[in-house]
Amino acid sequence: EITTRLVGSEMCIRDRVLSHLNGQVMKFVKMFLAGLLAFVVGSFVMLFLWIFILIGIAGSMESTVTVKPNSILKIDFAESIADAPVSDPFADHLLKMINGERSISLYQALTAIDAAAGDSRIKGIYLNTNGGGSVSMAGLEELREAIGKFKQSGKFVVAYNEAYGQGGYYLASVADRIYLEPNGGLMWYGLSWNTMFYKGLLDKLGVKAEVFRPTACKYKSAVEPYIYDKMSDANREQMQQLVSSMWGVIAESVAEARGIELKTLNEMADRLEVALPDEALEKGLVDSLIYEDQMEDVFAELGVSDDYDFVTLGDYAAQVGADLKNISADQVAVVYADGQIVDGEGYGKEIYGNTLAAKIAGVRDNEKVKAVVLRVNSPGGSALASDVIWREIELLRAEKPVIVSMGSYAASGGYYI
Repeated sequence: EITTRLVGSEMCIRDRVLSHLNGQVMKFVKMFLAGLLAFVVGSFVMLFLWIFILIGIAGSMESTVTVKPNSILKIDFAESIADAPVSDPFADHLLKMINGERSISLYQALTAIDAAAGDSRIKGIYLNTNGGGSVSMAGLEELREAIGKFKQSGKFVVAYNEAYGQGGYYLASVADRIYLEPNGGLMWYGLSWNTMFYKGLLDKLGVKAEVFRPTACKYKSAVEPYIYDKMSDANREQMQQLVSSMWGVIAESVAEARGIELKTLNEMADRLEVALPDEALEKGLVDSLIYEDQMEDVFAELGVSDDYDFVTLGDYAAQVGADLKNISADQVAVVYADGQIVDGEGYGKEIYGNTLAAKIAGVRDNEKVKAVVLRVNSPGGSALASDVIWREIELLRAEKPVIVSMGSYAASGGYYI
């Protein structure tokens, strides 16, 4: 009887163990198969995604724009205008596919406007800066100058917007006529400069910033937010000069273009006299208040027939760039120093000292390159990397003419190079 009970107990335990193991095995198999299925499906999805991306990139690279006769060059900031070409074309095409944003370099934009002046297919320029792209104030200044030269060809330039910001109006002021939406607005309020200070936060956190700065460099203000709680007198002095200089360029350009005294424009800004459409029209900042569909009548007055086409600045620049690819003559090289200066080698938004130095050395050794334009747009950075770049520029200028063109910034190491 005892033996029978023991045997029965062992069989019961064995059955339980086997049942538990079977359950665990089945659970494992289900999880494994589910994971395998997810992996396979995910792999296929990623494969199709990359195929889609590559097809899109290839398509965008191969697409050509046909500029028809009776076309108007439309500058709408559908694309950002960057100081330098993108360093990673693949990333640029990917970004364009994801959110529709693209960018062109300032040089491409200026070249396109220059080419449009002599292109019989282009009847004029339509400024309607409603797009989501961006451009620096320095870029706006160069664009405005290029459009001013375009006007010398005898072709028209007209501007329209639903609401003008101050930078957009500065660009639009170069136009022969400026139009505004009847319920829009125009901002004219001057410039200001703000600095964020972190010392109060650091004090609360018990953190002390150790800054190494020669006492004679009182205008070297980039470190001030970490050691002061307000602007130093030296920094306030230089920032005020910078802001005043920038405002002077804007206000003087608008005064000359619109035939308004500079004193009057400054009073408008000080008193905030312009915001509403009627105020902008009364003060002479715009020529008429109309809706955008009425621009067709404006184009007709300017001699453009009904069957006109718009070609965007980005599309036209792409065509002009394609025409310039196969140049075999002597060359002027444009070398970009765009971004913060850092040590070592690399690619991206920074200026890597050794990488740029190597590029400059390559330009020096290129017999086809007879002169070099160094385009600097940098707030500075590593003194060591700047010195490495400076040395190569010294070697280059001993053999070929070197001209420096400064963008929005050429500060500290950016000026050193």
